[in-house]
Amino acid sequence: ALVHIRKCREQAASDGAPGEAAVLLDLDLRNAFPSLEWKAIREAVGEHAPVLSPWTAWCHGRKAQVQLPAGQWVECDRGAEQGDPLGPAYCALTLLRCATVARGAVEALGGWAWDAWYMDDGQVILQPRFARAYLDAFDKALEEAGGTRVAGGKFKSIARLVGPAEAMELVDASWCEGTVKNTCEVRAADAAASGKILGVDLDGSSLQEQVKTATARIQEICECLSGMGDAPAELALLRMSANLSRIAHLLRAAGPSIQQRDLAAFDEAQE
Repeated sequence: ALVHIRKCREQAASDGAPGEAAVLLDLDLRNAFPSLEWKAIREAVGEHAPVLSPWTAWCHGRKAQVQLPAGQWVECDRGAEQGDPLGPAYCALTLLRCATVARGAVEALGGWAWDAWYMDDGQVILQPRFARAYLDAFDKALEEAGGTRVAGGKFKSIARLVGPAEAMELVDASWCEGTVKNTCEVRAADAAASGKILGVDLDGSSLQEQVKTATARIQEICECLSGMGDAPAELALLRMSANLSRIAHLLRAAGPSIQQRDLAAFDEAQE
């Protein structure tokens, strides 16, 4: 999917659709895994993976008991947790429903939309005049499922025009009004070759900074684990929280561009 997205971006940046510009949306959700409602998860599983429905219904048969940092226990009926073996599947299936609704809204208006997702990071390419319709439909479906893209006015999503310069100049400026402007960081058209693909900054300096941030986080986790005084628990948590999975997506998206010294520093942080 990442290779296909890169090719689509390169084509959009150089040729665009025949004689047209397109809008590229980098969508990122706020705390997607713990936010999704169990009801929405069950509905998504029933629609797209019905073989999992009996197991999912059994797991959701009783609300989860969650202990807050202050010690209080609360009941919770939401969350597709990353620690759950099926958590990523539950999250993906729920977002698949949201994306399907959004694509359908655009198609109903006579447009087209192409998207690809990695967990809660999505890349959408569509005609400028349909950007608001896609986001309106997607956000409504997402809200019904318990999720959101925006937190207190802080944008995690990015919107930009891509395509031939002459085609982008002809696009009405109203394409980024409404939902687009209110929920996305709208970047200049000349920034089309930069930015993120499925949550990964592909620019050299930004990419290296992401690896360094992951490394710093690993060091922090390892320091906390070392104070437990329980070797088996420390090892289990180390493997779950501080291993290669922390940068697996970065390697998947832009492995050849990551500097070896940064990868070595990541490895050393776990020793």
